[in-house]
Amino acid sequence: MRGPDAELAAAAAAGGLTSIAATDLTYMTPAAAAEAAAAGAASRAALAAARAAVGSGGGQLDEPSKMAKRKHQITSLFHAAKAREAEYGAGRAAGQKSKAETAAKYGWV
Repeated sequence: MRGPDAELAAAAAAGGLTSIAATDLTYMTPAAAAEAAAAGAASRAALAAARAAVGSGGGQLDEPSKMAKRKHQITSLFHAAKAREAEYGAGRAAGQKSKAETAAKYGWV
């Protein structure tokens, strides 16, 4: 044998090579894992801020065109779903507020 294979065979015979398990390569100390999680959270927050700034009106979606609605394009469906979600959230908040006001009025707790 010649070349790199011969060198590897000679190193293995001399005991110069060590075996490395996959767990040795993937294990992170708890401190390193916490640091990686913090870095990931910071990058996700920065990405969310950048995405919000890119859209018109600070993240608001443009109204889909009539053709997009007619063809049921995913952007128009997404826009409609977000509008329904906002309406539902406003109604739910109003319902919770009136429920709390009624409980306070009659002394229910």
